[in-house]
Amino acid sequence: MNIIYTHNLNGHLDHFPRLFTHIKAISARLSPKPLLLDLGGSCHPAQWHCEATNGRSALIVLDAMGYDAVNTHGLLTSSSYDKLKDQVLMRLIHDAQPHIIKNVMLALSPVSSEGVRIPKICLTPSDKMIIQDDWLYLTTIAGDEIGLVQIDGDKISHQTEKIPANTIPDPTISGVVDFVLAEAKHYGDKK
Repeated sequence: MNIIYTHNLNGHLDHFPRLFTHIKAISARLSPKPLLLDLGGSCHPAQWHCEATNGRSALIVLDAMGYDAVNTHGLLTSSSYDKLKDQVLMRLIHDAQPHIIKNVMLALSPVSSEGVRIPKICLTPSDKMIIQDDWLYLTTIAGDEIGLVQIDGDKISHQTEKIPANTIPDPTISGVVDFVLAEAKHYGDKK
């Protein structure tokens, strides 16, 4: 199993098109296709678009980037969650309930999984990458890094990669960012 993950993106949407280009480059060299996750902190209230959209702006771009699941605990109000949950393909993990995606159990904290024989990942970042009680905890990384975990039987490798400065922004995601910012401005003007 391969996992690519991000954390602490803090709503820096200008960073997302280059991030996506690098994620695609990493994904292209992996088989099977990686699970793409975000450990939280995708939006930050200091970013005007995060404030205007109640945290939804970055999530819409992450969905366009093909993320499988995102930790949204503490990011979305109940109203924002309800507005977004049926509009995106990725899973918004925000409560104590476990979710199964691509034959992997995801939760914000370990839940009783007796008899469950599929990989289990905790989407709350940890100080170090460990496996405890059959749950994989992913380590926190900086917003300009990508975490890569490869699991092959009992062998687990983890590395982080900084996005190279010369990475060309993905034009489709640049367009999505422009659209999201225009919608956030429109939404903010209506408040």
